[in-house]
Amino acid sequence: MEQTSKMKISKELKFIIELLKNQVNDFNLLKIKSYSTEMYSWNRFVSLVIKHRLVSVIYTSLQNLEVEIPKEEAERLKYHFELERKKNFILNVSLINLNDALEREVRVLWFKGVVQSQRMYGNPLLRSYSDLDVLIDQNDLYKVDEILRKEGYFPINDWTKYSKSHFSKYSEIIKEIGYVNHKTKVFIDLHWNLVFAKQLFPYTFDEIYESSIELELHSKKVRSLGELHNFIYLNLHGCFDDWKNLSQLLDIQVSVNKEPVLKNKYIEFLKYHRLSDSLADGINLSEFIFSEKHLSNQTCINHISQFEYAEEFEKQQKFLRIHRLIRVSKFNSSLSYKIISLEANVFYGDNKDLWRLPRSLFFLYYISVPFRWLGRKISRKKSLS
Repeated sequence: MEQTSKMKISKELKFIIELLKNQVNDFNLLKIKSYSTEMYSWNRFVSLVIKHRLVSVIYTSLQNLEVEIPKEEAERLKYHFELERKKNFILNVSLINLNDALEREVRVLWFKGVVQSQRMYGNPLLRSYSDLDVLIDQNDLYKVDEILRKEGYFPINDWTKYSKSHFSKYSEIIKEIGYVNHKTKVFIDLHWNLVFAKQLFPYTFDEIYESSIELELHSKKVRSLGELHNFIYLNLHGCFDDWKNLSQLLDIQVSVNKEPVLKNKYIEFLKYHRLSDSLADGINLSEFIFSEKHLSNQTCINHISQFEYAEEFEKQQKFLRIHRLIRVSKFNSSLSYKIISLEANVFYGDNKDLWRLPRSLFFLYYISVPFRWLGRKISRKKSLS
């Protein structure tokens, strides 16, 4: 079975995994050197690195270990590294500036991206990420929106045109709002729920904030999720994505290596809340890939083949963004959305909005229906008698 599992992994992917073991303190320099001399396709190797969002960490590992690759592929990898470095630097600066503006008035917790890079590598620029993610108390949503607008960030879909009661009712079925700065092109995902189903992450914002930790980014202090909450989120988020990137499994393995108790605590969390064992697949996959455990696990063997597709990450990401925008625009123009909006404004609108009078009339009309029906029955009986 061990040989079968190894046969599923190409030389290029094996080389990437060996380089990543440099981050989990379990690498073999001789094995890395041997893979670099036996490579079939360096072009495919670089494409896999880009696809799995590992440009910065792989490029840095190659430099630190003094492993040479062909000039053309080295230049291609360096080009992507420099692009990512510039983008990450802009995101770091934006996070620090926003954190100063937000923390003066509300409580915020940063997660994923920048802070995850700091947790894993002690370097906020090393991990690949494309936006900023921040968790807030839902009660602070309007205040945070006001601050973000002052800082030049505006919602992609302007939700403030609806009444507070309307949005409060329907915010239960969404977990985030996207904001963008049109000058810097920085995206922010504003979260008040970490996952769609609350039973998967049954903690209030106050509970999460109480166990949060402080991280230092460029000599500035920012708050992030506590270690256990962060590990739970990494596993749930990876499961929703079906563990499509090696970078997600690297997050899990590095977290377990730094704090081995997290694995047992997470499994206890799943048992206590009666959640599916499949939510621990990420731990098994990361051990299968990086620690060579669970080699007989057929689920891991089947899953590893999806890592072999060497399509460029940028193309995939653009397709996903376009697909998401199409879905959002279709829903916003659909009849069901218009009915929901009408219902929300008519029956759940604020006293300040323009729907107050029509709402009252609609309400009186529907309340009066049974009484008018009863009145007609009585009058019909009287007329017959």
